[in-house]
Amino acid sequence: MLYLVKAISLSFENSMIPTLTKHKRILIAPLHWGLGHATRCIPIIDHLLSLGKEVAIAGDSTSFAMLQRRYPELASYELPSYNVSYSNSMTLSMILQGPKLMTTYRKEIKETDRIVKEWKPDAIISDNRFGVRHKSTYSIYLTHQLNVQHQNKQIAKFANLLHRKFIHQFDECWIPDDFKNSLSGRLSDSSAMKIPCIYVGALTRLKLAVTNPTIDLLAILSGPEPSRTHLEKSIISDTSLSDKSIYLIRGTETQRLTNYPANFKVYDIVDQQELTTLINTSSAIICRSGYSTIMDLQDYDRPKFYIPTKGQTEQEYLAKYHEGRNGVIVLDEGQSVF
Repeated sequence: MLYLVKAISLSFENSMIPTLTKHKRILIAPLHWGLGHATRCIPIIDHLLSLGKEVAIAGDSTSFAMLQRRYPELASYELPSYNVSYSNSMTLSMILQGPKLMTTYRKEIKETDRIVKEWKPDAIISDNRFGVRHKSTYSIYLTHQLNVQHQNKQIAKFANLLHRKFIHQFDECWIPDDFKNSLSGRLSDSSAMKIPCIYVGALTRLKLAVTNPTIDLLAILSGPEPSRTHLEKSIISDTSLSDKSIYLIRGTETQRLTNYPANFKVYDIVDQQELTTLINTSSAIICRSGYSTIMDLQDYDRPKFYIPTKGQTEQEYLAKYHEGRNGVIVLDEGQSVF
């Protein structure tokens, strides 16, 4: 039996995020896969706080630290880190890391049980963390990817069966997209789901108002290593940028490289206000085609150079899906920007 898919519209700055009227204490836990999962939880946290809910956050690594800095007043709990990395084949990398991932998943379940006993939430929102759910607590899974894309149909079929098996252990699924005007295309098709699914709209923390540009190119880096560093090295070695003003946001606080050109201004991590200003005053942007980035840049109508992570099938699909729309230009890693 398939559940009815809902698109709920509510009055929080035109938000479609449900109000969770029956729930007062909510634990929110984004996956650390770059900063994207954490940043797209910010509108949810702000929405729930505006409704007078008690909110706690859980996570790990840089993205968790970012949320702690933004919400110092909220209870926070550290979760085990998956430390995912991959080479040119995401599928092979995930298979090889399978035992490590399952070990972390089991630790995550135990830590979630401890948090539930200590903080006693009556609802959990897990952004792509399979182990952050509890049998005694209403558990919501947040994802835009209900249909894994892969050129090999058998691999795609197996991946989707496995993914849905995990998702169906939750009580409900929230999809950060619009049912009618989709940013994620086939990824968010919920027709095969066996739990209630709600399209909560594109989640972004940014309000863009593009002004006269003072920056030739803004580079926004994100995602797991070593792909993040590979892209950073590729951008700083692009000779077509030598006479441009380049602002680079590394998306990490790890040790910097040593060979940035003189025309580069480099940041590690910036706050929401500074990021908004940099985007609004840039002539063009180069970044990965991660879904959270696509949501953040949906109102940016200047050139956007998307470089999908090689072997990351979701980013490859999203880059192709958006190519030619609203200023999107797709590049291969190492390809000159200008």
